[in-house]
Amino acid sequence: MKKEVVIKIVWVAILIVVALISIFVISPKASSVEFHHKTIESLDNKKITAMGITTAASVAALTIDAIPGDFTTPIASQVAEIGTYLLIVVGAIMLEKILLTLTGSLTFSIIIPIACALYLIYIFLGNIKLRELAVRLAVFGLVIFFIIPFSVKITDKIEADYKETIQYAKNIDVVVEEKAESGNWFDNLIENTKNSVNNVIEKLKQILNEFIDAVAILIITTCVMPILMFMFVFWVIKFMFGVTFDLSKIKGKKESVVDKK
Repeated sequence: MKKEVVIKIVWVAILIVVALISIFVISPKASSVEFHHKTIESLDNKKITAMGITTAASVAALTIDAIPGDFTTPIASQVAEIGTYLLIVVGAIMLEKILLTLTGSLTFSIIIPIACALYLIYIFLGNIKLRELAVRLAVFGLVIFFIIPFSVKITDKIEADYKETIQYAKNIDVVVEEKAESGNWFDNLIENTKNSVNNVIEKLKQILNEFIDAVAILIITTCVMPILMFMFVFWVIKFMFGVTFDLSKIKGKKESVVDKK
């Protein structure tokens, strides 16, 4: 009997210390910009890239639209619309930056202490469901804290593999302007025959495709991948722990802290 009481006291002390360290030591660091400076730097680079492509698309659209004749207007309009999709990318990047510091405070100031409190109640009541809920809650908190830095590292690898495509789209306005100013590219292509007009359209379609590829990569890395990472990790947690978070089932079999199996 005394042994069980001593074990309970030790567990209570450990849980209180963990909760206090989580709130007053880990939380301030985990929610600081300095702690996440590498991830934030990577997100800032993504934002700069997105804004660079937006500028390039705007300049390229104006240059293409300035070509004599109306046959380039539809392509110029499509290139100009690229900026609309990139606003979604920039918004997703800003959201990730906000969540980086927010999840640190949420996890270590609220979720982990609540998990410790639930486990503390379990120690005295012996309710297995409380212990399971405490463990699941702690795991959930750690997942939402680490998921964004982890997904950013993966997306950095993807963007590195498609670096040439993104860089070309980012600088394509310079290429278009130089060729337009030289007069050789457009003038030679539209000279005399209808086939030359088709050649101009094909060249402009290539430019549009480069923009589309770059924007698709950015949307995948900044919007789609984080969502897929969340879904995958939560699926793994559910598979491993059978997470249901059904509070209606809190009433359950009691179990001794010493003799739990």
